[in-house]
Amino acid sequence: MRLVFISIAFILLLWLGSTFMGVMFMLMVKILRWFGKKINVEDL
Repeated sequence: MRLVFISIAFILLLWLGSTFMGVMFMLMVKILRWFGKKINVEDL
């Protein structure tokens, strides 16, 4: 029973970690795009 609980907790942790990484990646892409726009505007 304990092994099943540990495996479920491990899967949940992996899932949460993957979703968190995905969100962070999306935020980084948005920030990079925003900086790119700012730089382009300054150049013009």
